[in-house]
Amino acid sequence: MLTSLPPCVGGIARRVEAERVQARFRPDQLSAGDLPSGWLEVSHDKQEKVIQWIKSALVSAKGYFIWTSYGLKHHCSGYLRRTFGNNYDHYLSNGQFKGAMLAAGFYPRDPNELNWEYKQPE
Repeated sequence: MLTSLPPCVGGIARRVEAERVQARFRPDQLSAGDLPSGWLEVSHDKQEKVIQWIKSALVSAKGYFIWTSYGLKHHCSGYLRRTFGNNYDHYLSNGQFKGAMLAAGFYPRDPNELNWEYKQPE
């Protein structure tokens, strides 16, 4: 059971403005749905299910993943829908999934990219 957020995720909310400045594209083109701080808005129940999927699905991966945060979030949403049914709120924004990956201990190769690629945690 996920009882608290790791320190790296707690600082996400404070990084929202820094993310907008660091982005390589214009800040007005970066939507709120692409910020990892959106993870803090996800229900506790859903957080637990997403973290469980991340750890079980990605634990055996080596090096950098071929999939981006945007692609992986679709795989995770599909898992939630198949496992818990169509009535379960399976939608995740790209930013919410980025925050989930941080909470699970996966850090992006380049946080300045819109869609993050990840390295296997050590």
